[in-house]
Amino acid sequence: GELHYERGEREEAERLLEESRELGAESGVVDFMVASYALLARIKARRGAVADSAELLTEGAKVAERLGLTRLRAAVVAERIRQLLDARRVHEARWTAQDLPDGGGCHGGIAVAVDQIRTGSLAAVLSAEGDHDGAEALLEELIADLDRRGQARAAVRAAVTLAGVQERAARRMAAERSLASALSRCVPATLRQPVLDGGPEVATVLGRLVARAESGSWP
Repeated sequence: GELHYERGEREEAERLLEESRELGAESGVVDFMVASYALLARIKARRGAVADSAELLTEGAKVAERLGLTRLRAAVVAERIRQLLDARRVHEARWTAQDLPDGGGCHGGIAVAVDQIRTGSLAAVLSAEGDHDGAEALLEELIADLDRRGQARAAVRAAVTLAGVQERAARRMAAERSLASALSRCVPATLRQPVLDGGPEVATVLGRLVARAESGSWP
């Protein structure tokens, strides 16, 4: 389901993730739960099923609390923040960001994953508040960490987010370089959704890159 989503095949992704929930998401590993609650909530919100999306996030938060799953809690809160920012409810997003857990109480890879989720969400909030420098610094640190750990897909998503931040800050050439770097990984793997999720600023940068490619001046 997650792979179909990354490829832009949202209807098939939703169908598979719904099946996963029916089979019992709680009986699987945390990755399954994150997809079955946070990712499925995003898909539903994108097609206008806001109430269904909110219900999934509430349910996911309850499961995370009951089972003591910090990574699931972080993913659910991060998705809430994403949706609030998409709706331009910046103050609510900042308030919700207080619920983001950190990895301090976790061990090993779980602590790293929780801190990565937290960093990405805080960067998005900072940029929405106009602190583009702060957001850019967090994202560059996050991308370096993801690359060092070989987490290619997560690094692509972070690079797309960085391109959007740089575009909002009127750093057009930097935005083009960031998005070009992400595309160099997305295109061979036929991953469309990370770029589509980038929002209008990323779409603007993509338009310029297409024009550059057509004129032979790729950054």
